[in-house]
Amino acid sequence: MPLKGFDREDRWRDFLNEDPRLPLHWDTIKEISAYLGDRFQGASLDFWQKNSGGIFEGKTEENWVIFIDLKLGLSDVKWFSTEKVKWKDRFEQKSIYLTVHPIWALEDDVELLNEKKRNP
Repeated sequence: MPLKGFDREDRWRDFLNEDPRLPLHWDTIKEISAYLGDRFQGASLDFWQKNSGGIFEGKTEENWVIFIDLKLGLSDVKWFSTEKVKWKDRFEQKSIYLTVHPIWALEDDVELLNEKKRNP
């Protein structure tokens, strides 16, 4: 989610200075938490927030990246894709990127390999 950068009207936005409580950001996190809580029957979620800077269309920006460690399905990806349209309007952004990356649990892989060696 954007912290500092240009909006779709090419106006500089500093969400931290506009309201340091970041109500738009926390409203968005509450929506994500509610969806995932319903989807995973009240699973406990831990959001890891990290500031990330970069350049978009030749202009600098600072974003708030949220990592969620859950096994998502196609219906979840569709939900996020639909919601991001609303979030683009909320934050007046040209784009909001959502990515899904698999995380391999190497410890489990080692156990599986050892099991295959014991029981070929």
